[in-house]
Amino acid sequence: MASIATPTTLTQPRIVTLKELHDKLIPICGGDKWGIDTIGDLWKMGAPIPNVNPDQPEQRILLPGQFQKWFQDVATRTGNDLTARQAYNRTPGGKRASAMGVTRGD
Repeated sequence: MASIATPTTLTQPRIVTLKELHDKLIPICGGDKWGIDTIGDLWKMGAPIPNVNPDQPEQRILLPGQFQKWFQDVATRTGNDLTARQAYNRTPGGKRASAMGVTRGD
């Protein structure tokens, strides 16, 4: 039986821009329109990070639990054989939200 990922089995929340998330997740979607169209929704579920430089793109916290739910839907639709953890590890590493004082999952 396959193990089910939980937020604690994934890594800590990450801070990402929408472009970074699109760039990493579109290949995982395998051309699935729903998956591609909902990357922005996944990103918007995270809390925005205050931006002191208006020339920089908005960043949000990517929450592991929300990512897991999204990925499970995408994997079911596409037959993707990655685990949720493997897919999450492909998201931009950048700054970890824990380094910004975010310590709780969703």
